[in-house]
Amino acid sequence: MTSLLGAAMLLKQRQSLLKGDVLFIFQPAEEITRGAQAMLDHGLWAKLPQPVDGLFALHASPHFPVGTVLSSRGYASASKTNFRIRLQGTTGHSGSPHEYRDVIAAANLLLNHFQQIVNRENHPLTPLVLSVHTIHAGDNDFFVTDSLEMTGTIRAFDESLQSRTEQRVDEIVRHISKLQGVTATVDMIPEVPSQLNHESLFEASGRACRRLFSQDKILDRPPAFLGAEDFAVFGQDVPSYFYWLGTNTLENKSELHHQPGFIVDTHAIPLGVSLLTLSVLELLEEIG
Repeated sequence: MTSLLGAAMLLKQRQSLLKGDVLFIFQPAEEITRGAQAMLDHGLWAKLPQPVDGLFALHASPHFPVGTVLSSRGYASASKTNFRIRLQGTTGHSGSPHEYRDVIAAANLLLNHFQQIVNRENHPLTPLVLSVHTIHAGDNDFFVTDSLEMTGTIRAFDESLQSRTEQRVDEIVRHISKLQGVTATVDMIPEVPSQLNHESLFEASGRACRRLFSQDKILDRPPAFLGAEDFAVFGQDVPSYFYWLGTNTLENKSELHHQPGFIVDTHAIPLGVSLLTLSVLELLEEIG
């Protein structure tokens, strides 16, 4: 938001010199990946006087030091699907495990088999993340519980791989629950598609990066992490391009996203402002 506001201020100062119109989208609710779709549901595109030729965005990245940019000519962020699994067994006496159906044992098997999807079914050079984030079961210590709920996420660049993994999770839950004598439900909750940077914006983004960063500070590969961004929702409709801007200190003092020690080196802010500004100017020059 800070970089976008700065870019808006700079471009406003030279509005009379611009070779086209510039739209600034202050996308809300990014952390829960809901803002972009909400804006579209409220008729964002229909409110514009003409179609959009290209969109640029960036995200802070503590994986890289300030003065570095990841500008991928390919995937820039991952697709994401959340899931919720509920297991229902029976209660019983802990001294008679043969007389009840144990949801804890079933969940343990699920966790092990989910990892098999990643490390035995998936090609090792094809990025895939399948994570269980929460497990909730029982309220009374030292007593057998009859219900369990787990939540997690599936992430991939390749959306066909994403879909296959969702199917495999569902299959494994059905088979393990039958094997363990418990019942199960699986809810897949689609979140966002992957962001594939659009080839029509490669030249403008490349020129913008080279005007601002030395060549050795421009990384043109996909990210080595599967962050998901709902900016990708916009990219389903219009050409879009997404940067990861290095924001870690040169001494590597920042922790990673969503960790308590995450910090942004403020020297990255003018770079973010300039990168967005130059991206717009280069595209306008190209199509104007």
